[in-house]
Amino acid sequence: MIFSGKRKKHKTETSQNDSVAMGNRKIIGKTFLPALFIGSLLILFSIIISDIHISDIQFYEILPSRFLGIVSIFLKNFGIALIIAYIFTFVSSTHNFIEFIRDKLINIMITKDFLDRLSNDERQQMLKTILKPNKEISSVYAGINDYFNKYITKSLSLFKTHFRGSYTLNAVARIDEVRNVVCIDVQIGYRMYKVFGEFERLNVGFEDENVEEEPLEVYSPDGTKHSVSSTALSKSELSSKETDTDFRNDPSLVKGSLAILPDELKRHDYLDIRRKITEYGNDHWHLFTLRTTQPCDKFSIHLTCEGDLMIKKYIPFGKINSFNIDCQKENKVISIFCNEWMEAGLGVAVLIAKRDKLQ
Repeated sequence: MIFSGKRKKHKTETSQNDSVAMGNRKIIGKTFLPALFIGSLLILFSIIISDIHISDIQFYEILPSRFLGIVSIFLKNFGIALIIAYIFTFVSSTHNFIEFIRDKLINIMITKDFLDRLSNDERQQMLKTILKPNKEISSVYAGINDYFNKYITKSLSLFKTHFRGSYTLNAVARIDEVRNVVCIDVQIGYRMYKVFGEFERLNVGFEDENVEEEPLEVYSPDGTKHSVSSTALSKSELSSKETDTDFRNDPSLVKGSLAILPDELKRHDYLDIRRKITEYGNDHWHLFTLRTTQPCDKFSIHLTCEGDLMIKKYIPFGKINSFNIDCQKENKVISIFCNEWMEAGLGVAVLIAKRDKLQ
């Protein structure tokens, strides 16, 4: 019963549209009917002029025959133009013709070539027209428009956003015998891609002072290994306007490092990066935190605890359902996977401590 009711409604709406289209055609037909009549008369009159025997009417003394020929051709062409205009106007008012033109315009507007020609302001205006809250929500709270506009601006910035692929982190937590503190040896690997002819900055920030980093390993597409040294940055340098980093407005960082990519590697479309970092914590515990600075396509962490260390707690920050977490072997090994895109700024925090501490 519901299905048939919908069909009746569709038929009613279709018949109403046909009635409106028919009424429009009648109005247009009456409006442009004089043009059709005048055009036909002009063509007929031009035929009569072209068939006049000048010698019989003796128009030689009034008008030259060449001028009459020009007048005849002009009247004929003008009459044909009026008739064609009438026919085109009548046809263009039909429902099928309007739908045909509408489909063609839509196909043109959604093509990449058309969108590439739009300026950033034109794209933003188009998105504001498409992505806007309904009137019911806007009438309750006008600020919802600012929320939509915020994400429109963020979406447009994606064209210039650097991203990474296959982000992997392998870590081992152990007790450093010299310093007698918990430390974590971290190996990070990912592939970075060139966007708008440039690679992302090779910098990393730390929330602790006691961090050591080895030179970066950069692999070109042909597998050649390149060693790139990094420069340590203090907290003041991280926030300085003279230092070009991604962490200028991050108050949680106390240290960082910056590496400059050699010019010979900038010609490639992508590069594979390997980082080796050692973080030193406290005498019996350490909070290991990771936040990505760029969007990542797939993300995985594998952390193993040695000796008497164990994983006390772990907290992923992001969409919880996007993470697959497996903590096993009496909480000494944890694997965290995210098999979809992960936004910049998201990650995980893992608390590691001795088994007999922080109960």
